[in-house]
Amino acid sequence: MKIIALCFAFTLVLSVHYFNQGHYLLSLDKNLIEIFENPINSSKTADLFLYMEDYYNTLCDLKKKMNRTLIGISESVDVFINDENPRFFKMKINFNKIQKVLKLNNSEIEELKRTRSNIEKTWRTVESEVETFRSEIKQRLDLNESSESMGISIHSLEI
Repeated sequence: MKIIALCFAFTLVLSVHYFNQGHYLLSLDKNLIEIFENPINSSKTADLFLYMEDYYNTLCDLKKKMNRTLIGISESVDVFINDENPRFFKMKINFNKIQKVLKLNNSEIEELKRTRSNIEKTWRTVESEVETFRSEIKQRLDLNESSESMGISIHSLEI
């Protein structure tokens, strides 16, 4: 039983370490820009809604982790913030063209606009909280280094 628990913990640490939400958001942003700039046909409709929803959910998850001051997400935050993202909501989108080419009804267009607005609001919050996050991470790391140099081990730092 202990081996199973250790394997699970190790897998969890590896997945957190190797999955960079910042890179994932950059990839989604690129895909969204491509669809918004060049909506080829209705075959891209499902992709568009999937990317928008996934972008919003991933950004919300990153924000929650920042609020909990999780050390393991520093790289994700840095990648995302340093690249001045998201770019797709900064672009002028011709929703009439999107609706026509992708064959969307009015409620679907409204859903796209609403999701885009929610992403923008969440992004603004993340952007405003990033300096506080970095400061808190630095304090936690400094505290850990200080404690270890005195022979005290702190295992409460979250990944």
